[in-house]
Amino acid sequence: MEASTIKVLVFEDNPAHAAMIQEMLTESRKPAFTVRHVRYLAEGLGQLSSSAFDVILIDLGLPDSQGLATALAVRDRARLTPIVVMTALDNEEIALKALQLDIQDYLVKDEITGNLLKRSLGYAMQRKHDTEALRQSEQRFASFMLHLPAAAWIKDLQGRYVYANAEEDRIFSLPFSEYLGKRDEEFLPPATSRQLRANDEQVLADGESLQAIELLRQADGIEHHLIVSKFPIPGPDGRPAYVAGIALDITERKLAEEQLRKSQNELAKIFHGVPALILVSTLKEGRIVDINQTALQTLGYRRDEVIGRTVTEIRFGDTLPDRAVMLQMLQEQGSLQNYEIRFSGKGGQAFIGLLSADLIEFDGEPHILSLVKDITLAKQAQQQVELLNRQLAARAVELEEANRELEAFNYTAAHDLRKPLSTINGYCQIIRELCGDLLDEECSNYLQSAYDGTWRMSRLIDALLRFSQASRVEPRRERVDLSGLARAVADELRHAEPARRVRFLIAEGIEGVGDADLLRVVLANLIGNAWKYTGTREEAVIEFGVTQVGEDRPYFIRDNGPGFSMADAEKLFIPFQRVAGNEFAGHGIGLATVERIIRRHGGRIWAEGEPGKGATFYFTLRKYAALG
Repeated sequence: MEASTIKVLVFEDNPAHAAMIQEMLTESRKPAFTVRHVRYLAEGLGQLSSSAFDVILIDLGLPDSQGLATALAVRDRARLTPIVVMTALDNEEIALKALQLDIQDYLVKDEITGNLLKRSLGYAMQRKHDTEALRQSEQRFASFMLHLPAAAWIKDLQGRYVYANAEEDRIFSLPFSEYLGKRDEEFLPPATSRQLRANDEQVLADGESLQAIELLRQADGIEHHLIVSKFPIPGPDGRPAYVAGIALDITERKLAEEQLRKSQNELAKIFHGVPALILVSTLKEGRIVDINQTALQTLGYRRDEVIGRTVTEIRFGDTLPDRAVMLQMLQEQGSLQNYEIRFSGKGGQAFIGLLSADLIEFDGEPHILSLVKDITLAKQAQQQVELLNRQLAARAVELEEANRELEAFNYTAAHDLRKPLSTINGYCQIIRELCGDLLDEECSNYLQSAYDGTWRMSRLIDALLRFSQASRVEPRRERVDLSGLARAVADELRHAEPARRVRFLIAEGIEGVGDADLLRVVLANLIGNAWKYTGTREEAVIEFGVTQVGEDRPYFIRDNGPGFSMADAEKLFIPFQRVAGNEFAGHGIGLATVERIIRRHGGRIWAEGEPGKGATFYFTLRKYAALG
């Protein structure tokens, strides 16, 4: 290292020795020295604060400081300036400690000569320069490694880590201090450590670099995929002394690639599995570049028979308008939606579909993405439905006419039946009035039976008429107080048979929406049946309320009568089918009428019972969001 003039600061309490040093140095011309002398440590520290020096020469025995503490104080004030210490004693221990404290050289005063002094100062400056250069180099290396977006490490020949950067710490999830001097097998799973060691040994054996992809699986199961470049670092003899490596962590990229692969597979499944025909064709020629499996199966082609051909060649869209018109619509609107087309399969099969199309970029070129929903079966079904609707409309007209004729017949039949009944009934009454006292008991019983028969026949005719009307009358829609209707029916029954002991349990505030007159018929039949079938009970109980059954809230009428077997439940609502014995009067029409009325109200009715334990009848009505 050369300089025009080297500035030296000398700490020396002996003026004579200081003068000798100054004389030795000022005699030199190459390099030239300028010397500034101070006797005290404090004075010298002041000089260092105000001036710059190339080298410092220190006597360890100053009036205000003794020993290596003097050198330390100076070093702390001028860390970048080389220091040489002088002492009157040849003490190797002090010399060694001085060098350990970043002191560049150590001189014994009695042995100093001009050349020795100049060489020592020159060497000190050179060593300081080299040390600083090394420090800066290491600092640059450390900074580079700190910011390097890759893991870097160095191992010795035994595989022990001697260096690693922060990225390697991150991958290992360990600070360097915890694996410094350790081999891979000491903190990594066996399979991982064997893989790493095998690559290291190959690098050391070949003496050449190695590129590989390594899977680093840690003890906690965390995995890292690494692109690794390993290479040997030679020692003084030129043979490999270390193995080093740099690795890029591509775990996120691998995960992204795997996710992309899965997404592509899912998209392919959707593309080929969607129940619609999908084609991608060039905008200009209509040449097919992709087609899904649904389209191939529908049209009857193999993939290689379609790719590269035009949509015209495979007769896809026989009834499309002029292609130029369609392209113009696509370019103006950007898409087509649900355009009905006809197309043909490979074997000539005719299909009808709804075409939707969009313009897309594919490989940098404009293409048409076509999606066709095959509506052939739907069209055929629609035509069949239209035919059935026409037939149904005709049948409805015929049914309406038949209903009118049936209604006329019902009234005619009722009138024709009532006339002879009235005659028979009248004669029975005349016979009773004129000959009642003359008839014996047996004849009186026969006469009463005839009279009762005409009465039952009249009631049956009335029931048949009501049953017929229940299926024809359109129910009104109004809010109905069902609790009030139930109380009214109960009052009528009590009035008709005041001697009966019947306890009614009618819940308050129960309402429904429907036809009040028809719903009164429902309650009259159901409560009337309960009244009738509890006639043998010493104390009858009849209950009307509402309950929760699944998602429904049906109304119910419950009694403590004789009940019935659930095996007979389906017969209850069939006309003229009676489950109870002959001891209970009835025609088998009432519950059938109730079922028709409930069905006309959009509801349903069912019953539950058990012999000897009573019966419960449930019914629902159509739910209305609001009553308009």
